[in-house]
Amino acid sequence: MSENDSPVQGCAGEGWEALLSAMASMMAQAVRREAADDATTSVARPSTDARARLHLQHWVSVALAQEASALDQLHPALRKALVHLGTQREPGLSLHELAGVAHVSPSHLGFLFRSCLQCSFKQLLQAIRIERAKQFLLRHPYGRITEVALDAGFNDLSHFQKAFRCMTGMTPREFRSHTPSRHA
Repeated sequence: MSENDSPVQGCAGEGWEALLSAMASMMAQAVRREAADDATTSVARPSTDARARLHLQHWVSVALAQEASALDQLHPALRKALVHLGTQREPGLSLHELAGVAHVSPSHLGFLFRSCLQCSFKQLLQAIRIERAKQFLLRHPYGRITEVALDAGFNDLSHFQKAFRCMTGMTPREFRSHTPSRHA
């Protein structure tokens, strides 16, 4: 396998299998250590789901704020993808279209999302849209929910409300009523 055929961008062609094997071994050791630590300590740690949500929220804020320090650490294609996700509001954006923007194949971009960001393209896209909806609700406390959904990039109000509730634990109306009005 040549260096250009390597599925791991930036790794030397002849040693990437060894690198992946070493990384897998280190991850297995870390999991065993974490399990041993959990067995010997009663300190509560965030659940895997909570850690995944925090990690996802981090990348949402990086994309929306265009945080250069975090973006510079990423693969160039992933950087282009996050910049595009943070600036565009296309309702029908697909992984295939985003891969065209990033100049890589859809499968490679999906791999980069999962391996570097620990989330899928769809998870990140939906989280970005929900965050935009929350910001819209804060800026426009009397706006129509349909307008919020469209502004955030959702075409379907029912899907928007279900996604919003799943991500925040409340409906858009409940979120708005629990948020202090800036016009009061």
